[in-house]
Amino acid sequence: VGGTDATAESYTLTEQTFTVATHQIVAHQIEDFGEIMSKYEIRAELTQGAGYALARALDVACAALLDDNTSQTVGVLGSELTDDNMLRAWRYGADNSAKGEAKGVISPAGWEGLLKIDKFTSALYNGDTKGMALHAAQIGRVYDSTFYKSQLLVGTAPNASGHLWWGDHFFKIIKRTPAAHALYDPFATAWKVSWDQIYGVFEKQEANEGAALTTTARLWGVRMQHLK
Repeated sequence: VGGTDATAESYTLTEQTFTVATHQIVAHQIEDFGEIMSKYEIRAELTQGAGYALARALDVACAALLDDNTSQTVGVLGSELTDDNMLRAWRYGADNSAKGEAKGVISPAGWEGLLKIDKFTSALYNGDTKGMALHAAQIGRVYDSTFYKSQLLVGTAPNASGHLWWGDHFFKIIKRTPAAHALYDPFATAWKVSWDQIYGVFEKQEANEGAALTTTARLWGVRMQHLK
């Protein structure tokens, strides 16, 4: 209305605190005698093993977050995912105006079940014309979502909890990438070597976009319970 000032509305954002507190270390002592007598370079072998151990630990920490969302869940523990499960998961994101690329992680057994659904393997559905619908750990895109498989999901066989999420609903903060530290001990005639990393993995809560709502919740993620 002409001559009428706009009325300001007070809006308070909900604070979320993320604390980086995970510090992991892998350490070895390599004696000179052992390396001299060995037919291969022990340090190189241990370096490769330490890198794998730290990377796997990070993956396990990430996977542990995938079982958190109890309000938005599809599927049944111990059973294969269905096309209806996938559609309902997609709808959760659409209902909450989820933004960003959609990504999902399921178990190898869950991946096997999805391979029985044409929409995941046929170029007729996924638009793949170069035979790349299936490669590496990735399954072809369906319902605008890219899925990956991992054996590290939470749950003891036959149960697994994976997840579908949008944008940066899950994210990590890395304060120190894997770094090596070495010290030679002349009394032990050995190298003492360690590798460490410092990081945190987190799940965000998004603002509820319903009318007159000012709450937050895990709205851009959907837990997918299925078969391991």
